[in-house]
Amino acid sequence: MITLDRVRLLVPEKKVTEVDENAFYTFTNKVTVKKEILNNIVGLREITYRNNAFLLDISGKIIASKGYLGLINKNNINQALEKVEETGILRFNGLPVDEAQVLYLDVTKDTEVENPLETLTAIELLATQRKHKNKILDYQNSGLIIKPYAKSMSDSLAIYLKYKEIIKNKSPKNQIYIEKIGFETIENFKNTIRLERHLGTFKDIRKAFKTDSEKIMLEEILNSSENPVKDKFCEVTSNLNDDRFTQGIEVF
Repeated sequence: MITLDRVRLLVPEKKVTEVDENAFYTFTNKVTVKKEILNNIVGLREITYRNNAFLLDISGKIIASKGYLGLINKNNINQALEKVEETGILRFNGLPVDEAQVLYLDVTKDTEVENPLETLTAIELLATQRKHKNKILDYQNSGLIIKPYAKSMSDSLAIYLKYKEIIKNKSPKNQIYIEKIGFETIENFKNTIRLERHLGTFKDIRKAFKTDSEKIMLEEILNSSENPVKDKFCEVTSNLNDDRFTQGIEVF
């Protein structure tokens, strides 16, 4: 099943019936929700009105809870959009799952391993074999990100220690998130490695999901049978049969 850590959506104006105009301000010729409001709402990164549509940038954290870090999939997308409504910033004319267009995606898989640091090092060594095609950089002090050298491409793969990524983030918004999920939850993810494919353009998304749709709709993505994280991992490591990822545990 497709799971998303982050998604940027374009929702037609007709799907929004109520708007709290006091929450918005004009910034560089666009009407967007004030940062001081967003800073207190976990999982909501942006709401902007432009070209007769609303741009929503949300992460799985919007539906996080005690024991659950929060990821978006076809079974909880309505819940995620209901959480947007609960902010009071806007209200939908029926949840817009079937009419929301996708602009950006972080497709995500979590896996449990016995030794996260050892596993991360092994992945980096595999990726280094293909370093002539990709650059390998540090990712948020908790892992690595494998990015193409070509500036025209924005299809990258982040592989990082989820526990470390959470506790190293000292931002006020992350502290709200930690309170939301509870320290006990964080402890349960000490052996979790997250693989996250960042798809920044329509071309990237079409290639990853093997679609030729002119407009890439949220419903199509969530119901896809493709496995874009696995595909990217195999591409950057050149190893389809690494026992670490094919025996004993189900990563993909």
